[in-house]
Amino acid sequence: AQGELVLTGYVPDEDLVALYNLTRLFVFPSWHEGFGLPALEAMSCGAAVIGSNATSLPEVIGRGDALFDARSEDAIATKMQQALCDPAFHADLCRHAAIQSQRFSWAESARLALDAFETLHAENRQTRSKTVAVGTPLKKPRLAFISPLPPEKSGISDYSAELLPELARHYEIEVIVDQAEVTDPWVKAHIPVRDCTWFEANADRYDRVLYHFGNTSYHGHMFELLERYPGSVVLHDFFLSSLLSYLDGTRQNPDIWARSLYDSHGYGALIDRSETSDLSEIGDKYPCTRRVLEQATGVIVHSEFNRQLAARFFSSEIVQKMVRVPFLRKLQVEVDRAAARQRLGFGADDFIVCSFGFINKHKLSDRLLEAWLASPLAKDKCCRLIFVGENGADIGMQLVKSIHESASEERITITGFVEPALYRSYLEAADLAVQLRTLSRGETSAAVLDCLTFGLPLVVNAHGTSAELPADIVVKLPDLFTDEELSAALVEMHGDPARREALASKAISAQSSRSCGNNKKVL
Repeated sequence: AQGELVLTGYVPDEDLVALYNLTRLFVFPSWHEGFGLPALEAMSCGAAVIGSNATSLPEVIGRGDALFDARSEDAIATKMQQALCDPAFHADLCRHAAIQSQRFSWAESARLALDAFETLHAENRQTRSKTVAVGTPLKKPRLAFISPLPPEKSGISDYSAELLPELARHYEIEVIVDQAEVTDPWVKAHIPVRDCTWFEANADRYDRVLYHFGNTSYHGHMFELLERYPGSVVLHDFFLSSLLSYLDGTRQNPDIWARSLYDSHGYGALIDRSETSDLSEIGDKYPCTRRVLEQATGVIVHSEFNRQLAARFFSSEIVQKMVRVPFLRKLQVEVDRAAARQRLGFGADDFIVCSFGFINKHKLSDRLLEAWLASPLAKDKCCRLIFVGENGADIGMQLVKSIHESASEERITITGFVEPALYRSYLEAADLAVQLRTLSRGETSAAVLDCLTFGLPLVVNAHGTSAELPADIVVKLPDLFTDEELSAALVEMHGDPARREALASKAISAQSSRSCGNNKKVL
């Protein structure tokens, strides 16, 4: 009826406090929160509070019977009715609010901060008291580290943020970026951040220069820097054609793609491009990396597959410049699957299948959807398929259309880009991961290795670097698999918890020995 629903718009703080104090019930049905401050504010005013069982809200609200599945209208309605119509439950929520809110007081925050300061002070005093052995070098080589960093939405930016603390044990590092800000807390606290203009004016200060090259727009500034200031290159993608095509098409570096096609592959590649209507086919056919490989003082790759590509497209001299250093990930020793599933709103009996990473034709996301819809899992109300990543333009609209037209639309999700904490939650919560690939450009999948380090059973196809994975730690389909083979693998893994457990155990064991065995070589 008129007046029963009020949409206030912006509410000043004094009015907000009044509303918190007047309310009979505060309901917070959020799907995702960094912290959940409104729920805490309401509890601080003594309000009865119920909220979503997702992300940080269970920690803020602090009692399981005050939570509901925010994606279920029935669950929200049932919990609201209980809180409004059960006087004893309502009174208990109010009492709990007064106690729970004190756990997040400014006084407690100050105490924790002081404890941290004291601990750090004690550690610093202990470090200063250590003697320096005779012959210990007092000065580390100075390293210019050129790479995107968070918040850029790039796997290489996350990789670099993880690598920097380890490299800092051996080098005095300054990071060189072409972005407005760097948000990684450790980098901001320990490493000077410089822009490209500053680097060019001070390049002679450095003993080493390290470039991280990938096939996205975040690396466009590196071509000219590498040409003028040679250094070592970590080649995350053997193909750089998409980046070059982007720089050419946006006029940031006109004709760079044509020049790179000619330098790397000759006139034939230019003729091929002029006669092709779909330029993405040229990007899939020609890597265009010769100049980068020749200008680099040394090249680090993460797989033998990249060395094979270099031998196929270029010369043995270039292959000899390339050193394989495994793509290492931290082994996850604390995985709380039950808590992660609760945060994400999954039931204990749900079977969760995830595919991680940017959704595009190279990841065969459409093939996974087709195989899922053709399998009995699509009709099982306890089975869910989740694409954890941003939807790409090449197949994105068709993928959404196919999901919308399916009978199991509500059990198939595309999350969009997720922050690291939410990405980790899906890795912890899933029962099975599927990471497929075609037209590989030499990249090493961080998502594949993350699945293995989290002990998540994994289905791959034998393409690119995934072909190098041991057969006993993954379910490995043929490179050119059929939809029927993929559907059968999904059904088999769903019905065989013992095999999923065995794969998880072997994956963790393999990753543990891999990390230990290669640590010295990497450093």
